[in-house]
Amino acid sequence: MIAARVAPRSRTVLRAVSLGLATVLALGATACKKEASPASSATPSPSATAPESEPKTITLQPLPSRIGAREKNTRKTRLSLEVEFWQDGEKLGSNASVRSEEYEREKEVLGLVGGAPAKIKVRYDHYRLVEQSPDKPKVDSNLLEGHTYVVDATDAPPKITTDKGKPVGPEEADTLIKLHGDLAQDDPIASAIGTAPIPVGKTVPLRQVLFRALLAAGNGEFKSGTVVLDALRPEGNRDAAVFVWKGEMKSEEDNGLEMAWHLKGEAVVGISPAVTLRTKIDGALDVTGHTKRNGGRVDLQGNGTFQDERVDTPL
Repeated sequence: MIAARVAPRSRTVLRAVSLGLATVLALGATACKKEASPASSATPSPSATAPESEPKTITLQPLPSRIGAREKNTRKTRLSLEVEFWQDGEKLGSNASVRSEEYEREKEVLGLVGGAPAKIKVRYDHYRLVEQSPDKPKVDSNLLEGHTYVVDATDAPPKITTDKGKPVGPEEADTLIKLHGDLAQDDPIASAIGTAPIPVGKTVPLRQVLFRALLAAGNGEFKSGTVVLDALRPEGNRDAAVFVWKGEMKSEEDNGLEMAWHLKGEAVVGISPAVTLRTKIDGALDVTGHTKRNGGRVDLQGNGTFQDERVDTPL
């Protein structure tokens, strides 16, 4: 039988200790009894009879995009994993893998489907993709940097050319299709939130459709989560709603790894028009699983981190 060792993980525990609370309450109650008079005890205070105020609510107002609208996008995302291999109580080894992608780009709307951008011209001022894992050659690519493309998703499949109308290579095309998979769709996060009134400060269960829109990647199994409209604040020249959320997800990889994702994040959404302006995600991963080596079972244990930050600025 193969034994697996799990490296302990530190957890921060917040504890609040109230000393002497019962004594203070008892003394306060005694004092109130001595000072109270029949007249004062019979008259309720104004605060006791005042009705509770209704919680403040906001409603997102989606508006169609327009041809000629321009926007600047920046994004940085990084996933790192460290995995140990154990067999019969003995550590066989470990490996680490990293995937990071970042870009800065400007895009202009050239065509619409309904009210959603479907054809754009996009210039990548910066792009870098790094992938490093033990079983694959290292990737360090700036394939899109300095290039301008026209991405047309008004019909399927999407058509991609340079801004001069020339065809692009398969690697460029595949990368651009992944990066612009939201074309011909309304803003995913604003659409998932909807147009019903939203109370400020009320925590509610996180629905799967909103979780998928917030994460914007991954095919794992959504388990649970919560979301709250935490605050209202100006963002640039518009009013915005700040949503704070957390969620749990599980995923399985082809190499036998099973990952539990513990995620938390923030999404800033313009109120009118309802568009996502910025998002941030931080996550911790617990890694388990097993594989085989020389006919025997090898247990996998490890952990990882995930960060993703995106800013969309209308120009």
